[in-house]
Amino acid sequence: MLGAINHIAVAVPDLPASDKFWEPIMAFLGYKRTYQTDELSVWESEAAGSAINFWLATESGNYKYRAAG
Repeated sequence: MLGAINHIAVAVPDLPASDKFWEPIMAFLGYKRTYQTDELSVWESEAAGSAINFWLATESGNYKYRAAG
C-alpha cells in the first residue's frame, strides 16, 4: 500500500488509564488488542495493515523518547 503508516508509538504516563480511555475508540476504529504487558499495549488493524502501540512512559520531561509530553 503506497503511503501507508506501519505503526505509531505513543508514550503515556498511566497505561491502565490510557487503556480504559482508548479501548472503545480503538474498537470503533477496527483495531484489536493483540499484545499486552505492564508496559505496553499493542492494537492492530488487519484492514489498515497498521498498529498503534501505547507505551508506559519511563522518563519525565519534554521531547524524550518513551516520555509523555
